[in-house]
Amino acid sequence: LNKPDSAQYYLKISLADTSKTTNRITNYQVGALIAKNAGEYQKAYYLIEKAYVKRDSVYQKNISDQLYRIDKQYDLSEREKDNLELTIANQRKIIWISVLGVVVLLMALIILQILNWYRKNKFEQDKKLQAVEFENEASKRKNDQKREIIRLTLNNKIENTLRLNRLKKGMLQRDTKDAFLNEITFQSILTENVWKDYIDNVNKLVDNGITLLKEEYSDLSQLDQMVIALICLNVKLQDSCSLLSMEKQTMYKRRKTIKKRLDLDAETDLEEWLQERMK
Repeated sequence: LNKPDSAQYYLKISLADTSKTTNRITNYQVGALIAKNAGEYQKAYYLIEKAYVKRDSVYQKNISDQLYRIDKQYDLSEREKDNLELTIANQRKIIWISVLGVVVLLMALIILQILNWYRKNKFEQDKKLQAVEFENEASKRKNDQKREIIRLTLNNKIENTLRLNRLKKGMLQRDTKDAFLNEITFQSILTENVWKDYIDNVNKLVDNGITLLKEEYSDLSQLDQMVIALICLNVKLQDSCSLLSMEKQTMYKRRKTIKKRLDLDAETDLEEWLQERMK
């Protein structure tokens, strides 16, 4: 407004206020204009220089502040980026942990299923084994009963035969002796008529062992099978001779014939071989 005096007045007031430093550039420029108007060019140059310096300092400060803000923003971005990467990493860990937990759970379920199947299978096997053992035991008892019945029958006939032999020596009357001998002989001696029944009974006791032996060695006669049946029943040689009304020498020859028909060596024990075979 071309009022340097008024400008000088307010300039002093403005410079005295040290709390407001944002207008220093303007103050220095106003002071330079007042000094120029008063002809004080050196002072005007000095104030203009201070204005430029102040402006440069303010500019530098603004640049620094801006750089600071940029750095802060960059740091914030980096921190957010790190936080994002950390969050993603944590999420991946959570996913892997979850997948691992699911896998472990599935493996546990599979192992549990396998254990249950194994226990169930073992239970079924034990149950079947018990059933088989029960059937075997029942069959064994049944066979033992049959064997015992046959033994008792044979022992009875053997006892009758022995009694017959004793009676032969004590009898005096011929007619009575002949009649009695005929009846006792019929009850005591195993004739060919009953051989088949005895062979069949013994064959049942040894699980068709005699039949299988006959199929394998076709030369075996009915008498051979009867001798084999008595051996399977563990009947003594002397008792077998009495039951079949046969001399010991004849029985020895019959056993040799049987061994030959079974393709056995002379050193092989016929009784042991048959007992092992019938097992």
